[in-house]
Amino acid sequence: MILSLPGPAQVLAVAEGPPGLLAHMRPGTHLCDASTVDPGTSRRLYDAAKAAGVHALDAPVSGGPTGAEAGTLTIMVGGDAAALEAVRPVLQAIGKKIVHCGAPGAGQGAKLVNQALVAVHTVAAFEALLVGRKLGLDLDTMMAVLRSSSGADWMLENHLRFKALAGDFEPGFALNLLFKDLNLFLQSAGEAQAPALIAASAFQLYNAARAAGGGLQDQTVVAKEMEKLASVELGRLTPDR
Repeated sequence: MILSLPGPAQVLAVAEGPPGLLAHMRPGTHLCDASTVDPGTSRRLYDAAKAAGVHALDAPVSGGPTGAEAGTLTIMVGGDAAALEAVRPVLQAIGKKIVHCGAPGAGQGAKLVNQALVAVHTVAAFEALLVGRKLGLDLDTMMAVLRSSSGADWMLENHLRFKALAGDFEPGFALNLLFKDLNLFLQSAGEAQAPALIAASAFQLYNAARAAGGGLQDQTVVAKEMEKLASVELGRLTPDR
């Protein structure tokens, strides 16, 4: 059984209790949670599954809807290595790169690290571009420089320029979901007593975009709140730039 649900509350509601999956799955079967939740929730699910004789793995994914459709997702797995090998043929139907990250919860830890960087790279790129706009540079010029320079990054090349910088805010990945993921990252950082100052600043920008009604739009809609703060618009890229 593979789950892919919005957050921790939904995962636990579906899996636990008399009406939950674990009460009805046969001993020896496998439960793979592809949702993005916190490591603690994954460890709780692992323990509950073990008590029911079920093998649980946290198996969050990265690659978005296009990666899911193409079967090229990256899958970050936490749990027993033997359980991963048993389900690997199933996971290979949706994932090109499957990484065993460690004990239960480790896959979710890796996913939250990734999501924090998605958010930080997004707002850092918009911030730098907005400063450039204030300095009189146009968006096409800046992108022509960045795409072949050390300031380039995966998010800018593969997502931002096709979404906010093209004026498209239809959700590839909704802001509400990234807000949830970033919140889980900060909670986990707090529990681990690890500073996350930059991620915390990004979180507040996403919170502002959410408060402005952008939660169901693509996560790059955070650019609109940053444009307000800078009192300048990013503009739109010329197609094929």
